[in-house]
Amino acid sequence: MPGVNRIEILQLALKDAERELSAAREVIVDKDIQTELMDSTLEVVRIALYGGDGADGGVEAFYSARARLEAFRIEEAQRYIEAVNFQRILRRSELAAKRLMRAKGKQEKLLAMHWSIGWLMKAGVRPFPD
Repeated sequence: MPGVNRIEILQLALKDAERELSAAREVIVDKDIQTELMDSTLEVVRIALYGGDGADGGVEAFYSARARLEAFRIEEAQRYIEAVNFQRILRRSELAAKRLMRAKGKQEKLLAMHWSIGWLMKAGVRPFPD
């Protein structure tokens, strides 16, 4: 493509990215999945492509949109870590409960119960109703 400069190539790439993100967002909305991350990504791409956010926001809007996008990414990573930790705690609690079922002596049962209750409390489950 003679005569096409780097800026035009970047604009074409951003237009393609905007089309793909918009199409993906429609699929995600149809499946009732949250779209905050997708919306922030689209906002960043559109500001980069068109030079503003449509509400008189220029470069400042670009940086604030990128900051929101990064905040969503961090929040998503934290939710994932919390879910993984919760599953790990529940697995350990389940193992402790199985140990309790296999326990034969009184001391072994008390120790297994202590571990089971401890893991349930770490998971935020109240083992005893109020």
